[in-house]
Amino acid sequence: MRSQATYLKTSPSYLISVSLPIPEYKAVAGGDAHLPCNFTLPEDPEVVSLMLWYREQERVPFYTVDFRKGTRDNPKHFTVPEYADRSYFDVTKLPPTIKLDSVAAEDEGIYRCNIEFRRSRTVTRTVKLNILIPPLSVVIMDDRGQRLKGLAGPYDEGAYLSLLCEAEGGDPSPSVTWWRDSSLLDDTFYRASTNYVRNELVILELRRTDLLVELTCQVSNTNLTRPLVENIKIDLNLRPLYVRITTPQKPLKVGEEVELHCETSGSRPPAKTSWWIDNVKIQSGRESIPKLMDVTTSKLNIRPTIDDNGKTVTCKAENTVLAHPPVQDAWPLNVQ
Repeated sequence: MRSQATYLKTSPSYLISVSLPIPEYKAVAGGDAHLPCNFTLPEDPEVVSLMLWYREQERVPFYTVDFRKGTRDNPKHFTVPEYADRSYFDVTKLPPTIKLDSVAAEDEGIYRCNIEFRRSRTVTRTVKLNILIPPLSVVIMDDRGQRLKGLAGPYDEGAYLSLLCEAEGGDPSPSVTWWRDSSLLDDTFYRASTNYVRNELVILELRRTDLLVELTCQVSNTNLTRPLVENIKIDLNLRPLYVRITTPQKPLKVGEEVELHCETSGSRPPAKTSWWIDNVKIQSGRESIPKLMDVTTSKLNIRPTIDDNGKTVTCKAENTVLAHPPVQDAWPLNVQ
């Protein structure tokens, strides 16, 4: 931070120069800047003659308020052409404040407010304007560099997942953070190149609770504007949670047809079922998936023979897009 000198009188013969930091003010590119002139106008309108704003080391003021022409609360205002439509110095505020519209990076720098008195030396107030440039964009990618939007996946339950959030632009360099709902997941971002900042989110093992969860990447370099955000939802392939033969066990009669029912739930996409007697696969059965329930049902009609007595009928369920052992339920055949 730059400094400006002020003087303390310690005795009739000595002055001590003290360096004070220059106040700094922030504005977002494209927005408005408000720079105060830290001075209170006296009640006597004859005391102050001019208030002038200068930029950097320029010798010509870009904004002038003349109290010699007009009243204390309604003086005359003069600006150079390039500031005519984008500046106004409000001397009725406490402290008096100049407003600059639609600021750009070129407006950053040191500004001096000079207060000229009729019978005293000029007083100068110095401020520094910092222009913040918001980041331009944010994208979410997978580990192959493919951009993700909306519903991402499906990924396999139990799989490793790497998500990359990349922000472009911004001065100062923005922070890039990952969020799940309102909980911060990761704030370890890094500069990938001159104009890009990245944050890699690693999920070591995707779980069922990650299904359709919304992950948000948030990018910001100032609290003066809303952060840029990008959201994705995670789609998953899930293993079935269980399979169950729901038909009550009972003795069966030789040659009498019996209908067996099996149900399974938790698989995404819905599980495929198959029926087995001992280790021999028989027909797959007839499947149905109720629209309002995450349950797949299957029916099997058999006419047992006396040779089936003591064997085991098994219903198996598996998600064919996942490599996993099928879940199964068994029912002993008691044929009489």
